[in-house]
Amino acid sequence: MKLDVGWGSDPYFQKTVSTLDELDEAMTEAIAARNEDGMPLLFTVTNPSELTPGGSVPVGLMIGVGVERAKVQWFGAGDGEGYSPDVPPWDGEPIEFDFGGVPTEETRETVRVLPGMALEAAREFMRTGRRPTCLGWFKG
Repeated sequence: MKLDVGWGSDPYFQKTVSTLDELDEAMTEAIAARNEDGMPLLFTVTNPSELTPGGSVPVGLMIGVGVERAKVQWFGAGDGEGYSPDVPPWDGEPIEFDFGGVPTEETRETVRVLPGMALEAAREFMRTGRRPTCLGWFKG
């Protein structure tokens, strides 16, 4: 399956990947990218050949990876925010990601994913084309 990995806003970067190794390389670049304030960027991993119900957005994931926690959001049937059941709600300083030049306002619940599991969710999506089962999901 071919997926698009995209990040940034000015400039916007996009890589089309077709192997897990290529996906890992593109995600490594996206995770290393920061805005001018040093904030990590949200990035997308999408299937350009399949649109969400309603047909406006490609099916896939939006991921933000911080030092200690990550965010994973699904776009497709059963939209939702990902979480790891064994990871408690975040109780540290607020976590934000850059989304097109605008800081997100993450809740204690939207960052209940460890960074490695966020990347595994993207790998699972590449293998299956479906919402990853390695995470639980709730309506955000």
